[in-house]
Amino acid sequence: MTSPARVRSLLPTSVETVTTEVFRRAAQLRRARAFHPRGVVLEGTLRVPDDGGLEGAELFQPGRETPVLVRISRGAGLPTNLPDILGVAVRAVDAYGPGAAQDLLFASVAPVPILNRLLLPARDHGRATYSSVLSYEVGGRRVLLGALPRVPAGVDLVSGDEVVRAARAGDLSFDLVAAVTFGPWRPIAHVDLSGPVPAGEGERLRFGPWHTGGGLRPAGLLNRFRDAAYKGSWDGRTPGGS
Repeated sequence: MTSPARVRSLLPTSVETVTTEVFRRAAQLRRARAFHPRGVVLEGTLRVPDDGGLEGAELFQPGRETPVLVRISRGAGLPTNLPDILGVAVRAVDAYGPGAAQDLLFASVAPVPILNRLLLPARDHGRATYSSVLSYEVGGRRVLLGALPRVPAGVDLVSGDEVVRAARAGDLSFDLVAAVTFGPWRPIAHVDLSGPVPAGEGERLRFGPWHTGGGLRPAGLLNRFRDAAYKGSWDGRTPGGS
C-alpha cells in the first residue's frame, strides 16, 4: 500500500507530466507557442547603476552591463484591438558564461503593489506594468521581479510594428524592479533597446523560467508546473520553431 507521504511526493511529478502534455498538444494545435504565440525580439543592454542592483543576484551587481534579447508579445495572440495578457521576456545572454543565459519572464499585472501578482489584460505594451507573478529566492529571501516600460508621451505600442519603430528610435526601454511581499517596486536595473533581430532568429529562442542561476532561483511548486508548461509548448512547436 502506498503511504500518504509517498502519494504527496508523487503528486507534483504527475501534475508536471500532465501539464507538459497539455501544453504540448496546445502548441501542436496552434502550430506555435501555446501562449504568447507571436512576438517581436529586440536587442539591447541591461545596465545596473552603481546605486542599484539586487543583493545576492550575480546578474544585478552594481556597475554590471549585459547584452540582452527582449521578446515582447501578446499572451493569447488576440487581435491588437482587444486587450490581452501582454508579455516581456528578457534573456541576459551568456550571463554566467558561454551559453549560460538568464531568462526573466514578465506578464502584465495590476499596477498596485499589493496586486502585482494579479494578471491584467492591456492593449498598449508601453502603458502596462509587468511582473514575474511568481517569486524568486534571492539571498535567503523571496523577491518578486518586475519591468516598467519607459515610453515618451504620445508613442503608442499596440502593434509589433509600433514596438519595433519605437525601439529603433530609442523610444522604448524598461526599468527592472524588485519588491518583497506586498512591498513597493524598487529600481534595480535598466534595459535599453535598439532594433529587432531577424524574425527567424527571434522565433527560434526558447525562453524558460529555469534558465536561471547566479543566486536567482524560481521559488515554490507553481514554478515547477510553469517549467513543465514551457517544455510542453517547446516540444509541440512545428519544426524550426522554439
